[in-house]
Amino acid sequence: MKKIIYITILSFFVLLSGCTMSKHYLKHGNYDMATKEAVKKLRKNKDKTKHILVIEQAYPKAQEIDQARIEYLHTEGEPDRWDEIFHLYSNMEIRQVLVEGVTPLYVEGREVSFEHVDYDELLVEAKLRAAAYYYAHAKKLMEDNNRFSYRQAYAEFEIAKSYTSSYSDIESLITECYNKGLAHVIIIAVNSTPFQLPDDFMINLIDFPVSDLSSFWVNYYSRDTRNGNYDVFINVTLTIADVSRNEMTNSEFSESKKIEDGWEYQLDDDGNIVKDEDGNAIKIPKYKTITCRVIKTRQFKQAHIQGALNYVDANSNQIVRSIPIAADHTFEHYYYKADGDLNALSNETRSLLKSTPISYPLDVEMIYAANQTLRDVIYHALMDNRVFINQRY
Repeated sequence: MKKIIYITILSFFVLLSGCTMSKHYLKHGNYDMATKEAVKKLRKNKDKTKHILVIEQAYPKAQEIDQARIEYLHTEGEPDRWDEIFHLYSNMEIRQVLVEGVTPLYVEGREVSFEHVDYDELLVEAKLRAAAYYYAHAKKLMEDNNRFSYRQAYAEFEIAKSYTSSYSDIESLITECYNKGLAHVIIIAVNSTPFQLPDDFMINLIDFPVSDLSSFWVNYYSRDTRNGNYDVFINVTLTIADVSRNEMTNSEFSESKKIEDGWEYQLDDDGNIVKDEDGNAIKIPKYKTITCRVIKTRQFKQAHIQGALNYVDANSNQIVRSIPIAADHTFEHYYYKADGDLNALSNETRSLLKSTPISYPLDVEMIYAANQTLRDVIYHALMDNRVFINQRY
């Protein structure tokens, strides 16, 4: 099946190559691409009749289509039409430069020529009118005095600036729109557990580079530098901070081994001692099974922290999103004791007997270790929910 598809695709491109890409585009009404493809071929060989004939048909039609669109936009009369008109005139000028780069062209004893149009004044007029529209419209948007209107105004001032430098106050307006279009999000660690957690514990919980979270229109903070003036409060609220008691549990297993334990004479069926060919009594070894019991002790302790990231809208004071968070830190240690004949144990098991009990970590040490894990959980949750903030704020 794959082979058939490959042959079909290959045949399609061979067919295109035979009729030329420029003719293909011309046939399907893509006059702009037909012109560009024909120019590309004529740069290599200006005597290719088929490409000259393509340009002769495609280039005027491409220009006519753009010109017709410009005339329609003027008829419609929308004030924001000048940006599109500028780009249409730009396309027409670029296309003209491409074609004039391979002219004069001759086919069948005649010259194929096209009228030259000076687009400079048309482009300048379109630029200035587009700039005037965007400048005026952006200032109008600023009157709405909301964050999203300031962002749109910022974009339109930037367009106006790209067209002309005649507006002396445009830089200050762009700065004003950017500052007023920014959303500010602060991350706050909140202890809602029954325990008095140390201050540095709560600070460390959100001690990561907030610049990773920030985007062009959203700034994140982990310290209050705006006197409480924020659009979103992300409360990292801890509701559970628990450490289990020191646990110790035992289990056991045994290992056995058969070892040689002296000898005895070999007897025949009548109870007589059997001798070898030299007349010596035959001795056979005796065996016994030895066993050793191994007691395995498990030391265990666990810290658990749980809470939520609560996204609070500053205007409504409502939680608009809540994400559960949790982290554990586990202390676990094993040591072994033997009861019985050590010779019954394998080398691997014997090595386990070198282990000894160790001290349990303090509760505060467990909590701080869980803090490090939870901080990573919080960071990744905030990263995953940046899209929510960017879309809503």
